[in-house]
This record gives sequence, C-alpha cells and structure tokens, in this order.
Amino acid sequence: MMQTLTRRRADAALAALLVVLGVLLIPASEGLIFENNADFLRTSLFMLADVTRGLDTTRQFRAGGFAPIEEFSVAAYVFLAFGWLQRLFSDQYDLMVSSVAGKVALLAGLAVLAHAVAGRERPLVRACLFVGLALFAFAGHNIGMLKSFYFEYAIFLAMPLLLAGFFARTEWGRVLGLGAGGLLAGLAKIQYFYVPLLILACLYVARPRGARISRTTVAALVLSQLVCLIPLWANPHRQVHHYHATYFGTYMLLEQSELRAMGRSDRELACVGVDAWGNFATGPGALDVRPGKPTCVSDRTLTLRDVLEPYWRHPSLAVRMPAFALPAHFTVDYFHVWPSFRLLRVLPGTEGAGQRLLLQLSKWREHYLTPAIPVILVLALAVAATGVRRGDRRYAPALLFCVLLVVSQVAVSLLGDGVRDLSKHLWAAQLGLDLMAPLLLLAVLDFFRHRRTAVMGSPIHPMSKVDLANPTGRSAW
Repeated sequence: MMQTLTRRRADAALAALLVVLGVLLIPASEGLIFENNADFLRTSLFMLADVTRGLDTTRQFRAGGFAPIEEFSVAAYVFLAFGWLQRLFSDQYDLMVSSVAGKVALLAGLAVLAHAVAGRERPLVRACLFVGLALFAFAGHNIGMLKSFYFEYAIFLAMPLLLAGFFARTEWGRVLGLGAGGLLAGLAKIQYFYVPLLILACLYVARPRGARISRTTVAALVLSQLVCLIPLWANPHRQVHHYHATYFGTYMLLEQSELRAMGRSDRELACVGVDAWGNFATGPGALDVRPGKPTCVSDRTLTLRDVLEPYWRHPSLAVRMPAFALPAHFTVDYFHVWPSFRLLRVLPGTEGAGQRLLLQLSKWREHYLTPAIPVILVLALAVAATGVRRGDRRYAPALLFCVLLVVSQVAVSLLGDGVRDLSKHLWAAQLGLDLMAPLLLLAVLDFFRHRRTAVMGSPIHPMSKVDLANPTGRSAW
C-alpha cells in the first residue's frame, strides 16, 4: 500500500514537472521559427492562398475551399486537420496553433519515453532524464521546426514514441511505440521510408541470445514498412532528386574525362554543379553559390541507375562524397543552398531570457557535441554491443537505431538529393543524436552502477520483499 502511494506521488510529480516545463519552454520557444525556403507549398498550398512569405505566422486560407493534397505526407494531413479546425473561427491559418499543439504532444511523448526507460522504480532518474530530453528537444535548432510547414514536423513528434517502443515492458507497448512510431516517421517524408525496416533490423541484431522477437511486433513493423513504400513509388520529384544526386552531387567530384567515359555531353558537363533552379556551386562543400546558370534538369529522364553508376564506376566516391559534404553540411546551423540563408530565425519582438537560453543550447551543441559526433557514435555502438553480450536489451536496440539512423540518413540524403539542402536533409539525424545523448549518458551510468554492484555484491537477498516488489531489479534512485 505504501509503495503504491509512493509510486502515485512520483507519477504526480512527473505530471507536475511536465506542466512546469511546458509553461516555461513553450512560450520561450514561440519566437523561434524555421523560415520558408519555398518548401511550404508542398505541405500547405492546398489550403493557403499564399505560401511564399518568409516569416509571416498567419496566412490566408484559399478562396473557395481546400484543394486535394497532391504530395502525400502525414505532416500535410496534420496541417490539414489544423486548417479545418482554424477555419471554423478564422479566415487565416495561425502557425501558433500547430506549433503549441505540437510542443504539447512533444513534451508528452518525451515524458512517455523517460517513463519507459526509467520506470516507476527510479523516479529521480525518470525526472532528470525527462528534463534532459526536453532541453535537447527544445534547443533552437530543433524546436524551430515545429513552427513551420516542413515535413519534418511529423517525424519530430514520432521519434519519442518510436524510442519509447524500444523500452516498452509489454508486447502491446512495443507494437504501439515501434509500429505506430515507425509508421509516422516513415510517412513523414520519402527519405525516411525505410524506418520500420531499420527498427526491425535493430531489434534482431540487439536481441539477447536465443530470444525471439514477437510475431505481433514483426507483423506490425512489416505492415508499416509496406505502407511506407507507397509514397516512395509515387514520388513526384524523382527527376529533380536524381538530377541533384548526380549533377549537384557525385559529378562534382569527377574529372571531365571520367564524366565523358560515362557518356556525358559537353552541355551536360557545363551543368555539373548547377541545381535544378540554375544555382551554380563550387568550392569545398559546394558553399560558393551563384545564381543564373543554365540547367539540364529537363534534358533527359534520369533513373536510379544514373544515380548509382558513379559509385560502381568509382567506389572511392562512397568515402569521398561524405568527406566533401559533411564538414560543411553536418551542422545544426541549418541553411538553404546559400550559407547566408539560415533557416532558424527569431521573430521580431520576441526576445527574452528563455529564448536566449534555447538559442544558447544550440550554440553549445554545435561547439561541443557536433565535433565529437564520431566519438559519440562509436561509444553508443560499444555500449550497445556490451549490452548484447550481457543479454541486456534495454539500451542496445535504441542506441543502435540512433546510430544507424545517422549513418543511413547521410547515405540516403546524398543518394537522394546530392549536397543540395544537405544540412536540412540531415535534420532528423541530428534530432536522433540529440535524443540519444541523454539515453547514452544514462546507459553508461547504469553500466558502471551494475559493475560496481557485481563487484561489491548485492545487499538485497534475491527473495526479499523489495525484490518481489521490484521484479525488474532496478534500484529506486
């Protein structure tokens, strides 16, 4: 009875902490916005009359009703729902509505994740983990995405649910977290189409020796993966993506003689480094950009074979392309084509101490964590491998997923759109790193705590009442 009362108090404390953080973080973040780089038309033109203005937070609805959604994304349907809601009492869409609603959902998802990881047995750890996750998620380079019409809005909300599924203690918790979370993430944008399959692979690799993955979980992930393939097959921008992957990607690292050996004409050689809109890029990381060059995007139909051909002719590109692109584009200071076109902006008249803290968190992240990402990924793999060897699956699949999400998103982004907008295309990978950081820290602390307990011996008898009340064997710290 006393233990039940204590757990209820701990749950109430977590709920109170959620409310307090919401009251502090949501108003502080409302002045942070991701500026429109012309992609808003893909997720909102069906309901808004004008989607070209950069920092406007209110936009007129279309006259005569909403049009059909032309490009599928779960984010577009989320914005449609908010649009129908707001149209009941206004002739304008206010980004504050979808922004605040998304932030409330985000905080709730992070609380679920913290609870799934630490459980009721460790209320202090659960609270600290929740605060850490919330601060990473609300750093300016992340939270600005929720005040936008970008596709990434959907995967932002899906990630906490997905990660919580790895730590769920019941089969249906795993099915809901991994199945639904993977489905939402995979349908957010074409470049995430493989997320359910990646989840399944991580579960298989990180499972304890001799253990089996439940058929229900496997079925949920396979079904989610099949659904996520549908938008991939119906990709309306395939030609532009293939063009950027070659002419604004691998071709930039090849000699003219190598391109001629692949059958490229003089006109096509002149298009190397030119994107679909005539922007010509040169220099390390393609950061020196000038507009006004002729483009070859409509000259011939490109296929996946054209995208892959440079790699099988010149395998070294698999290393040279990331080496060329990542030093310039693997940053949380996201930009659109031109380094001066920064996506994260501060709305005029919104400055405050809370907002400055969120922006400072992004600066700290860029200065201290971003350069150390290779070391952090290796450490996460080592912790995951140690857990697998010990038969402990708590952290291994989630850490493995975050690591592989980063690596795979680099590959998918380069194959999908070359170096054009690469920093923004890696946004979900950076989010995965940010959410992984508190989990990795806790995993390392738990590892040393368990080693210390193993060396000194457990002070609790295996059949004591404390153990029976705490069958997971986790300490209540």
